[in-house]
Amino acid sequence: MGVLYISGDIGGTNSRLELRRTGSKQTHADEKQRAEGDVLVAEHTYPSQKYPSMAAVVEQFLKEHKPAGESVYCMCLAVAGPVTNNVAAITNLPWPPIDGGELARLFKLERASIINDFEGIGYGLLALGPEDLESVYTPQGQTAQLPSTCAPKAVIGAGTGLGECYLTHTGVHYTVYACEGGHTDFAPRNQTEFDIMQHILRTTQFAPGSSQRIDRVSVERVCSGQGIPKIYEYLAQKRGGDANAKVAAALRAPDADVGRLIAEAAKARTCPLCIEAMDIFTRAYGAEAGNLALKVMPFGGIYIAGGIAGKNMQIIRKDDQFVKNYLDKGRMRAVLQRMPIYLIKHPQVGLLGSQVICRRIVYEALQGNGKQQIRAKL
Repeated sequence: MGVLYISGDIGGTNSRLELRRTGSKQTHADEKQRAEGDVLVAEHTYPSQKYPSMAAVVEQFLKEHKPAGESVYCMCLAVAGPVTNNVAAITNLPWPPIDGGELARLFKLERASIINDFEGIGYGLLALGPEDLESVYTPQGQTAQLPSTCAPKAVIGAGTGLGECYLTHTGVHYTVYACEGGHTDFAPRNQTEFDIMQHILRTTQFAPGSSQRIDRVSVERVCSGQGIPKIYEYLAQKRGGDANAKVAAALRAPDADVGRLIAEAAKARTCPLCIEAMDIFTRAYGAEAGNLALKVMPFGGIYIAGGIAGKNMQIIRKDDQFVKNYLDKGRMRAVLQRMPIYLIKHPQVGLLGSQVICRRIVYEALQGNGKQQIRAKL
């Protein structure tokens, strides 16, 4: 029959849960082989704000979708918030902490793992195929296919913020390490970037409604969805006459999605300031990808996640500006030239990551004391 497990992607807006049944290849060490034969039993997305806790969401999901007479073996949730000792404080939700141990006890699971959402993306890489990736840069003499080595990998993703993580191989499998690289200092590389940094310092409050200004600029303040409007704002103050009047009016609307409108105007080439803002963003993003690469040395590849790159690949590829700024590291250029870069195209890679963790739990049990309990179900 296989073993039932729950995988989840939990955010401030939605909580998406899947109930899956393991296939017959859980004894294989290869992550992709384990994924083969897995069956989706049920899936549902719940509006997070309508529930008082994560436990309430899981309880509703099991009530609606768990087959009668069966039990769920394990669960993994990728959560939009920091995780410490298997406990997450989810951002933008008034929930009590999401405690994996407590959830396991409450729902009689063998284990409930709580991981950061970007850590989930890192594990999700292990379940991707070539069709889920788009080559952004291929080192000379290599093909655009997925690297087959056990070399480190790195993930960078600009969305609402800037996420970063890296993967290293233990000799048995890859382990993902989440980090807070998006909160390291932004390092301007020219006068324009320096002026943008100064503009952000002058105009950004420490918190919404606060009169206190920030005292440093992190790279996330520039290389993210919050950075694009700030870059445009600086350009508009400096050269407002170059702005497209219709675009400028749309950006001033109270409910405007400013970053998206700037990107759309840049792609349509209807506003010179939007074009320049997206070019500045892309060059800074490429430079930060190069910074991450030098720290991790990911010869297994750099993977771009997040919604911004996927929706704006014509800007990313324009004059190779992302790759040129990624490679612009002086004496280290030759080192970076050996690392391929891919765009992640799979829309639910974080959910794939939570599935990888659940299958590992099953695999580890099959190798140890839990094998008799599980083998009867496989």
